[in-house]
Amino acid sequence: MKNPLVSVLIPNYCHASYLNERIDSVLAQTYQNFEVIIMDDCSTDNSREVIEQYRNHPRVREIVYNEINSGSTFNQWDKGITMAGGELIWIAESDDSCRPELLERLVEQFEQTEDLAVAYVQSVLINTYGEVIKMPVEKGNPIIYDGRYFIRTHLLYGTCIINASMAIFSREKSLGIDRCFKQFKSVGDWMFWVLMAETGKVAEVREPLNYFRRHEGTVTSKCYLDGTSMINTKNIVDYILDRRIISKYRHRMVYVYFIRYIKSFQFENDDVYNKVLTVWTLLPINSIYYKWYPIECFYSRQKEKIYRFLRKTGLIF
Repeated sequence: MKNPLVSVLIPNYCHASYLNERIDSVLAQTYQNFEVIIMDDCSTDNSREVIEQYRNHPRVREIVYNEINSGSTFNQWDKGITMAGGELIWIAESDDSCRPELLERLVEQFEQTEDLAVAYVQSVLINTYGEVIKMPVEKGNPIIYDGRYFIRTHLLYGTCIINASMAIFSREKSLGIDRCFKQFKSVGDWMFWVLMAETGKVAEVREPLNYFRRHEGTVTSKCYLDGTSMINTKNIVDYILDRRIISKYRHRMVYVYFIRYIKSFQFENDDVYNKVLTVWTLLPINSIYYKWYPIECFYSRQKEKIYRFLRKTGLIF
């Protein structure tokens, strides 16, 4: 794959105050073989006014305004993937920003690696005002993972691709995956990356090139409070087991991890707590797993420390 066309999808809903920064950061990319598709999901702010400033830009292929709100970010993702004309797709979230080299670094991985499904960079967390909240830890040379191994190590307890803006992926492969991610009100992105990782390799570019904006009171935080996220999480974990990506032992250990998390989490009320806990405990977990869990955690932490040390010394990449 040489000099592939990248379709940049910018799905927007009421992010007018960030749109100029977002779109300008896309147009300023050092890699210039891309098209932009802007999709607005019935915003009630002045997003349309901002978007129209870019109507005649040569890189903007299409602007789409929904007449009815889609009800889901993931419906917009699927719509954009279908519309895209590029070999690769970048979902550039409308409230984020990035460094000019982001696309160049990621496209390089697809040019150099066969059967690559996804490539992602590191994200810098910023607040509403663009101030840095947290910098990523990992730095160094890119790493190429087998897809199923990546799921076991990076997508089992959550998704390391914490933000769609930090990744690009193969359009051809994305068209072939199950559309179940569209049914998720929350953590549908996690499900999407699991499905994509099953189709090929994953490249991690360990450079902080994406700026992920965190807001208070988002749909995501509300879904955690009302239990939706944790119920959807169980669907993902069970899917990974059904695909025989993890063993039954590991599956039970993941259950123990999340059950412990649920018991410590402050849901919006006791009814939600009881509902979520009931869903996660429908499958009885033998007490031996709870007893073994602290030992398992200690072993995993030591293994990760050793792995980090070996990477720093250059013995592994």
